Amino acid sequence: IDTDLRFRASRRDRYQTRSFISCPLKGKDAILGVLNLHDKAGGESFTEDEFILIKIIANQAAIALKNAALMGRLKVQAAELEEVNRKLIDADVAKTEFLTRISHELRTPLNSIKGAVYYLSQSPVVPPAERDDFLRIIDTEAGKLISFSEKQLDFLRLEDESKVTEKKILRLQ
Repeated sequence: IDTDLRFRASRRDRYQTRSFISCPLKGKDAILGVLNLHDKAGGESFTEDEFILIKIIANQAAIALKNAALMGRLKVQAAELEEVNRKLIDADVAKTEFLTRISHELRTPLNSIKGAVYYLSQSPVVPPAERDDFLRIIDTEAGKLISFSEKQLDFLRLEDESKVTEKKILRLQ
């Protein structure tokens, strides 16, 4: 401070010694901060070796600050990935429930049809009234299958048209 012309005119009382080090914390693209040291405990001025040590400490502090910022971004991206994963799991559960319901909805009428056809094929002589009942069962259950299939196709078409997927790139740096 004593040898620098910028400080000669101003007399500051806050420094006991006239020795001061100001070392920038440099990032790749910007200054992250400044490390200032003054008033060495022994009262003497800072040496060139101490200045080199302070520069090393400043570089290490800059690295620590950059790593802390990277960890913060990594935590945010990890949280985003967790949310995406949760949504994928929910979608998988919903798909399984959907397939289970469809399977049940298809099996019930098919079993009725199959049972009616089996009875008609195994009975050598079926009275006309009974035969008409079984044909009505077959017709009703086949109609249910057709109706169910059409509703599912309509739903899938509507779902496909309204599907809006937000896509974005997650950069893990």
